[in-house]
Amino acid sequence: AGLAISAACGGQALAIDWPQFLGPARNGISSETGLIDQWPEAGPREVWRVPGGIGMSAVSVASGLAITTAQDADSQFVVALDAKTGASMWRTEIAPSYRNQMGNGPRATPAISGSAVFAFSGDGVLASLELKNGNSRWSRNLVKEYGGKPADYGMAGSPIVWNDLVIVHTGAARATVVACDAKSGETRWTSGTGDSAGYSSPTVLKVSGQEQLVAFTGSSVAGIDLKSGTKLWQ
Repeated sequence: AGLAISAACGGQALAIDWPQFLGPARNGISSETGLIDQWPEAGPREVWRVPGGIGMSAVSVASGLAITTAQDADSQFVVALDAKTGASMWRTEIAPSYRNQMGNGPRATPAISGSAVFAFSGDGVLASLELKNGNSRWSRNLVKEYGGKPADYGMAGSPIVWNDLVIVHTGAARATVVACDAKSGETRWTSGTGDSAGYSSPTVLKVSGQEQLVAFTGSSVAGIDLKSGTKLWQ
C-alpha cells in the first residue's frame, strides 16, 4: 500500500506549527482559534496531494514545511514538502528499507526543534537533519548499539525534544530509554528498566509537582528524571 500526503482547507488557513507527534504540547490539542464550526456541505477543499511512499508516520509542520517519513524499495527517508503547495523541498535517506509482517516502512513521526529535524526509523536509527535542506547532522542506530531488537511491530515511539535532549525508546535491557545530546548525538543518559520497547511515544508530564519523562515500555510505565535518567517510579 502506498501513502499519499494531502492538505485540505475548509476556510482561512492558520499558521500555528504542529512540530511533533500529537502537537506542540504532545497532547493532541491545538491552540488555534476562530475555526469553522462545520465543514461545507461538499467537504473541505483539497489544496494539494502528492505520493508519499510506504509508511505509517504522521506529518509534522513548522517553518512552512510539512515533514514526514516513508520508504521506497531501497530506503527509509525523511521528506520535506512546502506546506502551502506540496512541492518537494528535500528528501534524505536515513536507513535501508524496513519490512515487517504487520506493515512495511517507518512508524515514528519526526520532531522539529529549532533548525533540526529528528527522525526515528522502523529499525531504530535516530537521525538528526538540517531543517532547511535535509543535510545530515548525525545518525545512530541506537537499538543495535545497545543490544536491543526492534519491537515486533517495529520502533513506533516518536522522538521527543526536551531542552537540549532528544529522547527515544530503544527497548534494550540496560537502555530501555536513551537521551542524546540534540546537537552532537552523544548519549547523555540511559534509563534501563529491563523491559522491551512498546509502541507508545514518550512524553513530558508534571507528576507530583515534578516535570519528568513518562514512558510506556512493553509491559510497564515509568517516570524518569529528565536531567539524569534516574527512574523515579515504575
